[in-house]
Amino acid sequence: MHLNVFSAVATVFLMSSVAVSSAADATLYPPDQPPVVVVYNKTVTEGQTVQLDTSRRSVAIQCTVEGGNPRVSDITLTCGGSTFTINRYSELFNLPYTSSDHRISCTCSANHVTGLYKKTTSFVFSTGHTAVIWNVLLLTSLLLGRTVLSLSSD
Repeated sequence: MHLNVFSAVATVFLMSSVAVSSAADATLYPPDQPPVVVVYNKTVTEGQTVQLDTSRRSVAIQCTVEGGNPRVSDITLTCGGSTFTINRYSELFNLPYTSSDHRISCTCSANHVTGLYKKTTSFVFSTGHTAVIWNVLLLTSLLLGRTVLSLSSD
């Protein structure tokens, strides 16, 4: 007799915990973190400039958005006027570039069914040409012992 009562109580408890769990899963909420961007196996931070490997013709960019219920419905990468959208929460994009691309601005974003996810991660790719020019000017200035270029903020 006691075993049947215990069994009945255990069954009710298990059924009620399943119902609570199912109700919790039905709650919709967007992710609370911005997209994570990985380039050259390193995480890229908001606003960071990433130097492109000029010996290559493309770069792999991974954009991932974790969390939310359900997960984001699609992820979008916009770089230099080109937009790539994939219906997943994580994607590895391949961005082609040429040596004439000195700066490429990129943004990773996503959509969530609630419409409440507005976080993005923006970054810039650079071939480093402008840094080389400044280094040549500085070295020339040091070797000649005089100012080669003077900038003023009048």
